[in-house]
Amino acid sequence: MVSVLLLLLVILAAMLLDYYRVEKVTVKGNSRYTDAQIEDLVMKGRLGHNSIYLYLKYNKRPVTDIPFIEKMDINILS
Repeated sequence: MVSVLLLLLVILAAMLLDYYRVEKVTVKGNSRYTDAQIEDLVMKGRLGHNSIYLYLKYNKRPVTDIPFIEKMDINILS
């Protein structure tokens, strides 16, 4: 029973990670970095292309790990 539940949780997690992938990025209002550099800085790491993870990571939290960036707004369109 426990192994079936664990298997279902793993399948659900894999589906969520795959389904909520960032497909298009638009960068506005930046003059220090190129759009590609901003995308690489924001979407780094294993979960960097997951829209749920990015929303939770950057929503209402100050940006402290990117030099010369003090504020960032993340908008998920669909």
